[in-house]
Amino acid sequence: MDSRGIFSWRIDKNINEGRYHRNETYELDYLNNVAYSKNDSVKLTHIVQDALSSLFYIRTQPLKIGTSFMLPHFDNGKFYELEIRIVKREKIKVKAGIFDTILVEPLLSSVGVFKHGGHIKVWLTNDEKKMPVKMTTKIKLGSIGLGEIGSNLVKYEGVD
Repeated sequence: MDSRGIFSWRIDKNINEGRYHRNETYELDYLNNVAYSKNDSVKLTHIVQDALSSLFYIRTQPLKIGTSFMLPHFDNGKFYELEIRIVKREKIKVKAGIFDTILVEPLLSSVGVFKHGGHIKVWLTNDEKKMPVKMTTKIKLGSIGLGEIGSNLVKYEGVD
């Protein structure tokens, strides 16, 4: 990820779900406007985000409740316009403490288990850091908690 521009230069995706395994790497070459992998190349029309860089990018934006913005997203060799909704302010309690947060919901339209039915919710601290403190994902098959211990921030250090 480019730390100044907050965008992806490379996307590594390693999926291990039971017997299904897939590893995919895309290099994003903005000078030549192409994303390429070992078996594929896709024309780039603009700077894109991946799943992880999207979170960092969202944290750099002004988050006004009730608004949304579109984010160019690249996944599985395809481009998507990812709508980011800024839903509400909420005080939440997680293992690391009680936080005033802003709830953000990326609306996914990609392929796979999230297609037209998956919902991700991310709670960011309502301050200049916009630190993620909770994340949940609900899919048609059930729900997934993200993180080592569930989906909540357990501990943080070095953040004043």
